[in-house]
Amino acid sequence: MLPPVRTNEEWEAVVWDEEIVRPAAEELAGRLGLAGAGLRRYPEGSRPVYAVGGRRVLKLYPTVSAPDGVTEAAMLDYLSGKLPVATAELLAQGEYENGWRYVLMSQLPGTELAAAWPAIPGPHRDRIVSEAGELLAALHGLDPGPLHGVLGPADWDGFLAGQRATAAERQREAKLAEPCSSRVAIRACSAACWPVTAAGSTRGNCSRTRSCTGSATCASASGFSRRRRRPRWIRWR
Repeated sequence: MLPPVRTNEEWEAVVWDEEIVRPAAEELAGRLGLAGAGLRRYPEGSRPVYAVGGRRVLKLYPTVSAPDGVTEAAMLDYLSGKLPVATAELLAQGEYENGWRYVLMSQLPGTELAAAWPAIPGPHRDRIVSEAGELLAALHGLDPGPLHGVLGPADWDGFLAGQRATAAERQREAKLAEPCSSRVAIRACSAACWPVTAAGSTRGNCSRTRSCTGSATCASASGFSRRRRRPRWIRWR
């Protein structure tokens, strides 16, 4: 029911068309024993994601991003019970058709932070930020060894060097405005002076410009503000 998606054009034509994707999601939900549970597509995100009833979430990965489905399933399984907060439970995952993959996970209770944030008083926001930092520290403290096959390049230093060397050119190809492309190059170079430690902190003494924060030109020209733009994944292999 779902056609293969390997190009930007196929992504735009298929992924956002509910007349194509929803029947397939409903058929897949039925295969998983959830026929009639009711699907509600989340409006945000770069891939088709559906709430299934009130307790589950079904996420679909088009052909070109199928490896990301393998990674997410592995991460959900690995993180279960290892962090000081609840994480979604991996319920099922696998291949669908024409190279698509899916992940079925439990739905965590609560309200999305983006929706709740405006009404949260300042002191409570500070507490949330502190707790988020503690959570990231706990995440960084986990042993990544069991995830070696799905998480990243074996030669991380070489990968970063390559990313830095081609950062500006890749952003120009993505039509990022030239002033911002130059700043990207400066930031990429500066990042070499700020290595990330095992605990997730940084060290270094570079003082060069590190961002183009606040530039509306950067945001609009880069295309990141376009919700329906196909994500540009970093390919590990």
